[in-house]
Amino acid sequence: DRLDSRAAADALEKPLDDRGISFESSALDRVLEQSNGYPYFIQVWGQAICWALLEEARLDKERPSCVSLAILDRAAARADTRVRAYYGNRYSELRRADLLATAVDVTALYERIHANGRPGRAYDTELTETIKGSLPKAERDQQAVHDAFDQLKRLGFVWEVGDSFEPGIPSLMSYVADRYRAGLEAQAAAAARNEVPF
Repeated sequence: DRLDSRAAADALEKPLDDRGISFESSALDRVLEQSNGYPYFIQVWGQAICWALLEEARLDKERPSCVSLAILDRAAARADTRVRAYYGNRYSELRRADLLATAVDVTALYERIHANGRPGRAYDTELTETIKGSLPKAERDQQAVHDAFDQLKRLGFVWEVGDSFEPGIPSLMSYVADRYRAGLEAQAAAAARNEVPF
């Protein structure tokens, strides 16, 4: 589950504090916003920041004592590469499980919930009906719906919180939906041009 802002800040600050390195408050705020409390993303950012600090030390011949926005800018490309690789892996897992269309429909459910001003959580009945509607008619039995729901939970696409479910990682949902829809649009454009894919 996500860490609260204090625990996330501690996970970033304490290892560097032991080495005499602090964070500018604006830099820490930016990392906390980017990682959104997800432990894996905090680790990704922590590693990227350490590499950026090493690069800074090589350039200046002096060990930096503070993580500034400039160092964070240097770390951002490395962190983004790792995060996008994570998203790509999750996308592939959803594809292998034949759940891409389901994931996109679940994303649309959360978009509707957000647009209606509700807190970003869905009830199991909403998710069950969304999943059922996304499956091919021949595969809409209770077991298939149950299996798809469990797979979405296992992949961290949705997380159970109390009596409802929230998006596992909203930015992952956006990535999956955008990539899937882009593929459908490319396919439709190729069909309109009478192109036959190889």
